Amino acid sequence: MLKPIGQNAFVVRDLDEGIAQWVNTMKVGPFGKFTAIQFQSSECHGKPAELRFDAAIAYVGDFQIELICPRGPSPFQEWLDAGNSGLHHVSHIVDDMAAAEAELVARGATLLMGGTLIDGSEIGYYAIPGAPVPVVELARLNPPFFAVFDALRQAAADWDGVTHTLEF
Repeated sequence: MLKPIGQNAFVVRDLDEGIAQWVNTMKVGPFGKFTAIQFQSSECHGKPAELRFDAAIAYVGDFQIELICPRGPSPFQEWLDAGNSGLHHVSHIVDDMAAAEAELVARGATLLMGGTLIDGSEIGYYAIPGAPVPVVELARLNPPFFAVFDALRQAAADWDGVTHTLEF
């Protein structure tokens, strides 16, 4: 059984504009900004692909808000090209990627894209027919990610309401 959803992710055309919207209108911040995220190995629609994107993460309590700006072909870019906006996916942090993927596949999910990050963490994005969200992400992350998440959670708790970004 999957752990509860811990993140809502939104695909944006401009990361800084997206951050400013969330800070100014939703009063969420500060965002940790991560540029040029790249997979060590990845696939998109069943074929090898070079996936790259920028991201920003902020916390509301223990819940994560992620903004993603694609830097090349991907389901993120396809989402924007189709004229979509708003919520793109929800995310589950998992301990066992194979077991979590099997659970989603049993629900009819298909892998849109996924792969292994440079540190060995695994991420997959799945479409589930009839789901109330476009995509579900599974992420098996290595410990350094959790230290960054803890720092972002603390930054949100101490936030001055003004600072937009923290660089990582």
